[in-house]
Amino acid sequence: MADKTGGTVRIDISFHGLGIPVVQDWVKKEMLRHLAMMCRAIMHRRIRTGKNIGGSPFEAYKPGYAKWKAKKGRKVGAGKDWLVFSGQMLAAHQITELTSEYFILGFTYATEALKAWVNQVKYKRYFIGLTEAEKTEAINNTVAHARAEGWI
Repeated sequence: MADKTGGTVRIDISFHGLGIPVVQDWVKKEMLRHLAMMCRAIMHRRIRTGKNIGGSPFEAYKPGYAKWKAKKGRKVGAGKDWLVFSGQMLAAHQITELTSEYFILGFTYATEALKAWVNQVKYKRYFIGLTEAEKTEAINNTVAHARAEGWI
């Protein structure tokens, strides 16, 4: 589900719960690193379509911001333009913690975390988080990657 605080997303994975016999911590950590990057990619793919975590279109930009953005030569709410002005906020959306049991996707800079919070909370553009279908997609991709690498 969406993180409506605008903060981070923590995902805990039980490999045994998935029926994957992973014993070595380094394998778990590499699989979680891959899973984290898949989750990030899926969220960013959805953002580019202009949809929130529930599949609804993002609320339109406020007229003043839309006008300012257009004046700066940026497209307004078209194509891959959602939640992007300089690209810094989404670039700062990274793995901020990684263990052999969980990972956290967050923001590496406080200014970019604040932008995310404003979009999530103030403007109700819920983009941080994953649906169950998106989680399944990320997990299936990660398991296939681990098998191709010979880790499991």
